[in-house]
Amino acid sequence: MWVLLAVGFFQSEATTWRLSPAGLAQQPPPEVTQDRVYFTTSQDGLAWAPPVLLAEKASVPDVIRTSQGVYWAYWVDFSNFIGPRTEKIGIARSTDGSTWERLGTVQFKDLGSIVPVDPDVIELPDGRLRMYFFDIAHRAGEYHIYSAVSADGLNYTMEPGVRFQMVRSFDPDVIKLQDGRYRMYLNNEGRIISATSDDGLIFTLDPGVRVERGGVPGSIVLADGTVRLYVCEMGIAAYRSSDGLAFRFEKRTNITSSPGAIICDPAVTTTPTGFLMVYKYNPGR
Repeated sequence: MWVLLAVGFFQSEATTWRLSPAGLAQQPPPEVTQDRVYFTTSQDGLAWAPPVLLAEKASVPDVIRTSQGVYWAYWVDFSNFIGPRTEKIGIARSTDGSTWERLGTVQFKDLGSIVPVDPDVIELPDGRLRMYFFDIAHRAGEYHIYSAVSADGLNYTMEPGVRFQMVRSFDPDVIKLQDGRYRMYLNNEGRIISATSDDGLIFTLDPGVRVERGGVPGSIVLADGTVRLYVCEMGIAAYRSSDGLAFRFEKRTNITSSPGAIICDPAVTTTPTGFLMVYKYNPGR
């Protein structure tokens, strides 16, 4: 989504770039297929190594390192885009976080007319993966967050019901807190809000705003139990919180863009030596 704020343009093209003011589907601008996903590593989660290309014609990625030490990366895949609602979810897998194997696109069971975009994946206690995403097939402002589960990281089965719904709230990012609850961060018109759940299925809106200016959140629980939240903010900025609700600005990362280019859509996972981030880069017009 293009969101114009005082701090600049935030972009998550897989959301509403093809919705007119009336909410009618339009063809995407050519800039969409210029999106690329990169990955990078860091020891402290703030200073990042030079990035490496992971996927072209790709946007709004997510990454997770499972308890088995396997890395999974997902993104909105435009490589075979032929028109509205033909986005797919791309997949790559790695055993070391450095060398990646591209595995095509996610296969969904019981999807119906839903078109998943902006994936976010967590590991469940039994080792399965749960993917949260929102349905781009809905009209503007009526986004529904859904979920699907997988035993192999490739084939996902839809879970019944809607996880969360709020006007103009999308780009879900979910973490499991140390007390066992789940928290979902969302982009809400260029600010970050959150919702909390006991079971990861029914989320209730938290009062207030987490970050006043920022887009497309990516969060992680650190070793000391605090939560770090990455957002698009003239590049990628990091915020920190002791309770996952009240955040303070921590630092603007060294991942920045040249004039006219866009860096956004951060997602982070831990590694044996620090952190791994995936994000979207677009060279701009």
